[in-house]
Amino acid sequence: MRVVTINTSASGTWYVPLDYHRAPFNVGIMVVPVSGSPNPTIAHSLEDFQNVQVSTPQYWINHPSLVSVSATADGNYAYPIRVMRVRQEGAGDARICIIQAGLVD
Repeated sequence: MRVVTINTSASGTWYVPLDYHRAPFNVGIMVVPVSGSPNPTIAHSLEDFQNVQVSTPQYWINHPSLVSVSATADGNYAYPIRVMRVRQEGAGDARICIIQAGLVD
């Protein structure tokens, strides 16, 4: 997988579907608050994000260490998830980079 980079400049929500069939699944995440107080939160869902009936998953679980991130931090998902969400409620700029093992550019 090519590195997915999300550059935020205002509050909002971004979704990143992942290949949950990949073995090993392993997803690395880097969150860098650039300016202001963006404080992004990373969360995930096991719901079928690509199913038209679901469209936006209803149930999200926050990443254990990437909640309201105020300083550069990293984390990972070692087990399969279907979709990852980046939610920013504060004002400011942030950069979030995501990469999944085993997928080639």
